[in-house]
Amino acid sequence: KYVGDEWKPKSVFPLSECEGDCDSDHDCKNDLICFERHGTTEPVPGCLGGEDESKGTDYCSRKDAEIV
Repeated sequence: KYVGDEWKPKSVFPLSECEGDCDSDHDCKNDLICFERHGTTEPVPGCLGGEDESKGTDYCSRKDAEIV
């Protein structure tokens, strides 16, 4: 789910799994990575939903996650 961008609001960063909008791995908690989508309908590994949002938000995901 989209919760913020560019560390605004600060209270939601670093982001948890399946949260966005991240711009780098630094935006994500612990060992999560920032999955940068190429296009607005690309699914995010390990996360449900988001394929229908039109902004192309990038989400935090596990390195070993698979498309569900």
